[in-house]
Amino acid sequence: YAIGRHREQEAEPIVEIIEHTATRIVVEVEAGAPGYLLLTDAYYPEWRATVNGDDADIYRADVMFRAVQIPRGQSTVVFEYQNQSFEIGLIIMVIFTVLGSVVWWRKGWSDATA
Repeated sequence: YAIGRHREQEAEPIVEIIEHTATRIVVEVEAGAPGYLLLTDAYYPEWRATVNGDDADIYRADVMFRAVQIPRGQSTVVFEYQNQSFEIGLIIMVIFTVLGSVVWWRKGWSDATA
């Protein structure tokens, strides 16, 4: 993790990783000037970011990494992986589970009354 800063900035920014899982990263940043927070893990388009609760663009940095612009002062940056394919698959699974249960229940009911 690194943070880009302007040449005239005197103080080094303070960066603290609060949470780091496979699908969520939370970083606290204290910066003396606007800059960029650079994560040195692979850029992938299904990541989303917020800075201080507002949606933020994720930029491809140094070909394969990701970065977000941060303002001067204290910021909370949240990266979340949102895989739409997984969500669609989960919805389809729930629909088929419900339909299967209804068919099984009706078949069981008709067998019991016959």
